[in-house]
Amino acid sequence: MKRSDSSHQSAGKPRRQRKHQTGLRVALILAVVITAIVMLVHWPIVWIPAMIAAIIYCVDHSIAAIDRRAQHESPLPPMSEEARRRATVAAEERVGVKTALAIGIGLAAIAAVIAAAFLDWKLVGVGALGIFAYLALLGLPFWVAAIEEEVETEHDQLTGESRSIH
Repeated sequence: MKRSDSSHQSAGKPRRQRKHQTGLRVALILAVVITAIVMLVHWPIVWIPAMIAAIIYCVDHSIAAIDRRAQHESPLPPMSEEARRRATVAAEERVGVKTALAIGIGLAAIAAVIAAAFLDWKLVGVGALGIFAYLALLGLPFWVAAIEEEVETEHDQLTGESRSIH
């Protein structure tokens, strides 16, 4: 038995939402495990992975709240073209913000781990900030492209039309 196209398209959005949630939850579990290991090995720097875990938890909770609010919005009667366009733009912006947050959290975690591994614990904060700035500036074209790709994918799913050049 074949699936209809409408059921296939409606299944795509929750799958992508689960991907973001799963990625953040895996990162949260890793941060908590690393915090426990650091507690046993080197107590003075335990605050670093604990802060990373707290930030990841806050971002995960915020994204889940945004998703719940978007799911609980009451369906509107048939929308005008302008209202549909505004709803599409809002959904695209939401996806862009989620992707930017995920990239920022990942860069911050990487920077903190590198700084903690190679610097004296008194310099970890400054070192992490410097490493974060370096990684962000070095990869800026790639981060922007990743965000734009997610926004374009969301646009394609919502409207059924592609904005890509090819």
